[in-house]
Amino acid sequence: MGSLFFATVIWFLFYFSKDYSLKVWVPVRLLDTVSFGKLEKSGIHPVYIQIHGRGWLLTQFNSQKNKEPIYLKGDFRIRRILKLKGFLQEINNQLPTGIHCEEILSDSIVLRKIVQHSKKVPLQISYQVSFQKQYYYSNQARIYPDSVLLLGPDSILKKIHSWKMSSILLNSLNHSVDTMIRLSSKRIPEVRVSPEFARINIHVDRFTENLINLPIKILNNEEGRAINLLPSRVEITYLVPLSYYFTVREDLFEAQVDLNEWKKNPGLRKLRVNLIRSPDFIRIVRKNPAQVDFLIFK
Repeated sequence: MGSLFFATVIWFLFYFSKDYSLKVWVPVRLLDTVSFGKLEKSGIHPVYIQIHGRGWLLTQFNSQKNKEPIYLKGDFRIRRILKLKGFLQEINNQLPTGIHCEEILSDSIVLRKIVQHSKKVPLQISYQVSFQKQYYYSNQARIYPDSVLLLGPDSILKKIHSWKMSSILLNSLNHSVDTMIRLSSKRIPEVRVSPEFARINIHVDRFTENLINLPIKILNNEEGRAINLLPSRVEITYLVPLSYYFTVREDLFEAQVDLNEWKKNPGLRKLRVNLIRSPDFIRIVRKNPAQVDFLIFK
């Protein structure tokens, strides 16, 4: 039995180490590089080929249940029948190492294109930014254009509601960024994006700290009650870009308390100070005080 087992092992090793030819089906994806048309069966076609290689490589390749598709690229706008004989080299370039295609046994593929559709969707920006000390956004990042036109099969476009850019990572910024980003469509090969590039603009500035003292307005005092706030002003500490430092004025802010808080809770002793308006280009650090005492005279 030992000799039989040993002989069997030797036979298998000998068998799998020899070169053989094998006929197999492989999935082929057609990519129309000019018209970007969707082709029959979403561009996937089974193609019968004869491959050559070591026995163990052929067995391993043929046993794969979900083989990676082989891509054939070209201009298929005019053709209705695609002859496969001229694609031998392209197929060989995409087969696993140690295996090559001897012959393409399938003669041709019938191409049937589906009518292209278009759809305009918003462009989503995705980025992560870190800054050097005292530097930060001077305003929100902007992208141009803010929407793109997608071209492709209607069945696919119906499922797309926005187009997300590749994520951008920027570290230790101390200056503004203005750059072009490619809007890749590799994740959905049947869809073409127009335009192919978008411009992203991130304004970065050096910030400094400043203070402003604001009067506090009283909201929802329709009864005209005499009310004293203690204190009657609030001090706002904020960070401002140096380029905007001298543009900050008191009329760009508004602080208020809401008397409805007391009306809903007559036992309330303090009112919250709410900053309801401030310039977009500043960053609020703190309010002092955050709450104020109040006296109501009857």
